Amino acid sequence: MISEDDSKKNVEQELIDLRQRVAELEATESEREEKERRELESRRKRAKNKARMLAGLPIFLGVIIFILNRTYFMQFFNTENRALGLPLIGTAILLVAASYPALRWSFSVIESGRKTSGVLFVVLVFVFMIFPAVLIVVLGPAALLLLRKRAGVMIEEVFVCLVSIANLHA
Repeated sequence: MISEDDSKKNVEQELIDLRQRVAELEATESEREEKERRELESRRKRAKNKARMLAGLPIFLGVIIFILNRTYFMQFFNTENRALGLPLIGTAILLVAASYPALRWSFSVIESGRKTSGVLFVVLVFVFMIFPAVLIVVLGPAALLLLRKRAGVMIEEVFVCLVSIANLHA
């Protein structure tokens, strides 16, 4: 038969063992929570970096064009083209600024596991925001040059018509 002292010692030992087991489980749980927190933070950083790279594409191309052919890029700021050039640059900047949070959100959706909806949103942002900004940066100066030349031709045509009309009445 087990004595009362032995029984108390067994109960105390079991209690100590249970407390150690609870402490181990709490430590394991906190480690798991810390690992999940680090993984979530890592996902957010990856989404942020991807969004920066994709949204920054028009800016990168603009800087490259400015470095390689400054006179071409400066058509945005030329006094004859400024009325259209500055709004075009402003539109490109607004498109880039609006695309960054949208891309950041969509990449976080992809990282969370909903790949289809995230990829669809990335494609939509690219088509409706980034691609137009790239077109403005790359082809905007050429369009401004063509518009200026076309406007010059139109003014000459109007002048020739006015001269011919004046000659008819004279």
